[in-house]
Amino acid sequence: MTRNKKRHHSLLERREASVVRKPRLQAIWKRPLSKRLASRKHPVTGEPTKYLWGRIGLDMGGDLVTRLYENGEPILKENFPQDSRLFPYAIEAVRFLVLLFEAEYLVIVKNDDDKGVVAREARETLHNVQLHDGSKRINFFKETGFLDDRKHWLVTKHRTQKGGFCKRHLLNFFVDDKAEVGRYLPRNTVFLWFGTEAKEREEHREALLARARRGRLKFQQVTDWKRAVAEILRHYPNWEECLQGRPQAEQEEMEMLHNLLMAA
Repeated sequence: MTRNKKRHHSLLERREASVVRKPRLQAIWKRPLSKRLASRKHPVTGEPTKYLWGRIGLDMGGDLVTRLYENGEPILKENFPQDSRLFPYAIEAVRFLVLLFEAEYLVIVKNDDDKGVVAREARETLHNVQLHDGSKRINFFKETGFLDDRKHWLVTKHRTQKGGFCKRHLLNFFVDDKAEVGRYLPRNTVFLWFGTEAKEREEHREALLARARRGRLKFQQVTDWKRAVAEILRHYPNWEECLQGRPQAEQEEMEMLHNLLMAA
């Protein structure tokens, strides 16, 4: 068989597989989150898995990386200046989620209407970003295990497209600091809103509550990564079952991270 024929057959196989998997994944996406731990099987392969089933999308500016302000104005015009810092407990929280859900199912969704320039600079920032206290610089991807590739770094041209990304990638949770994003998210995605700015809280909280009352949005306001992780775990009351069968070192790391994040 020639190389072109082999390629043609492999493409057909992948296409057929996607046709089979997509409806099944959509059905699981619409199922209440608390019921997904019961089967303990991967929804695509059907094989036993040590991970929880869920997909999480993260914004970057305003929830992973802080915006630096002076007298209410940004210090620099750049979206992600060199002295940007990670939010407190962002490293610990993302590392815990990577271990809990598997790195394959966590993505960053970055808004960029400048032909990819802002997204590229943001990605470079995470390769050498300061901790929240400014004590040192780290590589976010190496410290957390978050996958650094185009598949897990999604770029939108406008905030309105984030809802479409959640639906296309079947995201169960989406973390963002802009309340406006909640207007476009599908009802099967839980919106974790980093409402840290008082002005934005006042303007948008009622609109989000009204949409939630109509059953068109599931959202929770969080102000830090401790609360964000606690809210995600609230949907998985038996999450500790996934510790069984893991290597001892991995269990100890997860328990240490969990205790740190749940501490008052």
